[in-house]
Amino acid sequence: MKFIKILAAITVLAMALTCIIVWYSCNTVSEQDKATSKSGVLKSYALLQDEESGRYYEVYENSSVGSEIIAFSMSQGQLGRIPSMDDGYYPVAYWNGSCQIMDLSQILLVRQYQYGADPLLSQVKVYDFSAYKGHAKGMHRGTVALLIFLWIAELTVGGILILLYLIGVFIFNHNRKKSAGPGGPGYGTDRGYDAAGVCGDHPKEILSRETLSFLSGTDESK
Repeated sequence: MKFIKILAAITVLAMALTCIIVWYSCNTVSEQDKATSKSGVLKSYALLQDEESGRYYEVYENSSVGSEIIAFSMSQGQLGRIPSMDDGYYPVAYWNGSCQIMDLSQILLVRQYQYGADPLLSQVKVYDFSAYKGHAKGMHRGTVALLIFLWIAELTVGGILILLYLIGVFIFNHNRKKSAGPGGPGYGTDRGYDAAGVCGDHPKEILSRETLSFLSGTDESK
């Protein structure tokens, strides 16, 4: 059953590797950036667009620092790349770079996520999108469901391979016994076994020697 143990070990290693991959997909910031960057759990506040420059401003409330309002300036293709807090989902964002205090209250409001006082947009710390370094988060329900699905798939594949191996072993042993026949290893040959299990001459060989002895005029029994 050594092969079964190997298959089981491969299955366990595949499950561990899957867990590691899923975990790192949820944590996109390096340890160095964690040590040198500002961080906070960001809650979406508003999305603004500067019609003249075409730049967008994703505005967040940094829930880790009271009611601090910060924003990231970005292009349209960079929208939605910074994860924000949601029900039961608290990613920690990391950013590092210089900022400028801007009045965003007069910029076109595309979407309001939280209805707060407009004066909060008059003094906003604005960072360029390049200041965003990544995020770290625990696995939320969707990620856990994906991990469980992958584990079930891997266990299913491993179980099928073990089952196929056992079926193959059973068929091989069955065919080997069948080919040996009811008379054992000597069945179907001119060599047989006596009652004590000792291999001896087949009766046809004994009869043949007596017949030749009679025809030649010699009698071995004398």
